[in-house]
Amino acid sequence: MTTPCVSIIIPIYKAEEYLPQCIDSILSQTFDDFEVLLIDDGSPDKSGELCDEYAAKDDRIRVFHKENTGVSSSRNLGLSEARGKWVTFIDSDDWINADYLKKLMLYAQLDIQIVLGGYKKQSLRVQQIFTSGNDLNYSKADIHLFFQDFISTYIVRTVWGGLYLSSIIKNKEIYFDETLAIGEDTIFNFIYINAIDGSLTVSKTSNYNWRRVEGAESLSQNLNIEGWYKYIDTFYPMLILHVKECQKSSNIKEGLVADCCTLVFMLYRRGYVRKSQLERVYSFLPLVSGKVNIQPLRGKGTVFILIGLLFKYSKSTAISHFVLKLSFFLLMFKQNACKGKILRFA
Repeated sequence: MTTPCVSIIIPIYKAEEYLPQCIDSILSQTFDDFEVLLIDDGSPDKSGELCDEYAAKDDRIRVFHKENTGVSSSRNLGLSEARGKWVTFIDSDDWINADYLKKLMLYAQLDIQIVLGGYKKQSLRVQQIFTSGNDLNYSKADIHLFFQDFISTYIVRTVWGGLYLSSIIKNKEIYFDETLAIGEDTIFNFIYINAIDGSLTVSKTSNYNWRRVEGAESLSQNLNIEGWYKYIDTFYPMLILHVKECQKSSNIKEGLVADCCTLVFMLYRRGYVRKSQLERVYSFLPLVSGKVNIQPLRGKGTVFILIGLLFKYSKSTAISHFVLKLSFFLLMFKQNACKGKILRFA
């Protein structure tokens, strides 16, 4: 049995509407030295049947049916079964351009141990392109600069669109944290990047198409408040502990502030806020003491000043609720009144 160059891992759950486009885009690649691992995560629709039909037509496709235990366990199963030198991840409702693998493999030939690429956000309303703009290379000694540059961006927070060495994953026993419902991609990337002894490249390409599906399930995921608490509480202390040079980075602080704002936003989307929930948000503040430039946090505007007031002054529940309500109102209207201003956290 020949060893494929790339293993493509696809976790699948309730994806029958979009799965054919996803798989067809893979089978249409101009680079064809790959295997496809379709992980059916106990999907109640016809996704599993579709997987079997594709596997019957192409011997590069392998299908694994399992009980529904989540995307992380599905990816972990794929990692344990992968035969390729490289691994890439694709979500079952997304698709890739015909030269996606070919362009990633051009970087892989340059003695690079991980390639992280951009993507296009596809929705009914808009198409947005997320890319670094230029190819960027980081040596092992400069990894802390990578985290400072990209910690609050898509580059760190997704695994799809990237290329990973199987040998590093298996030798270092790197897997997705199955206890996390949010942020598992970020933590996987962080652990992997710290395990490499070579260089990292951020590709300017955007040949991955992320389908933004609006609906009840995505809303439920976005409102997974406990998941956000656990992610923030797990990732940022890990980041600062292991990447000492990041301790003084304003970008690290900005990333944490942005995540705290997302958490506050979700609390009010849920329709209730308890004092204990606010205290949990306060508990993250020692990580962001000092000044934070909110210029990079465009799109939510004035709300960041209000969150700053909340953090600094609102041990009073009444004030907390007032600030949170006003913050929520402004988030809804996406004001941009405070670009470039500074928040100070005591």
